[in-house]
Amino acid sequence: MNDINGEENTLYVCLGPTCKKNNNEKFSQALEKILQTKIDSPKDSDLIKLFTSSCMGQCSYGPNIKAGGKLYSKVDKDLLKRVLVTLTNKLKSNG
Repeated sequence: MNDINGEENTLYVCLGPTCKKNNNEKFSQALEKILQTKIDSPKDSDLIKLFTSSCMGQCSYGPNIKAGGKLYSKVDKDLLKRVLVTLTNKLKSNG
């Protein structure tokens, strides 16, 4: 598990007890497929680096992720898609 104060191109999936119970493990598996990377083992070529994190301190609002330095709570499939599109577009326009 990693420190969640990462770079703009990093997405952290909370795997604290509440988030884990609320399907964040499934989100992390889906993200690996979508981003074609392995969680906690990013490649230099990855546009978005994917990591797990211990509790983000927002258990009542889980499941939680942190993407591009911003915390997202009550994450569902739709929010996850929006976050990925926003982050990808931002990174591509900056790079």
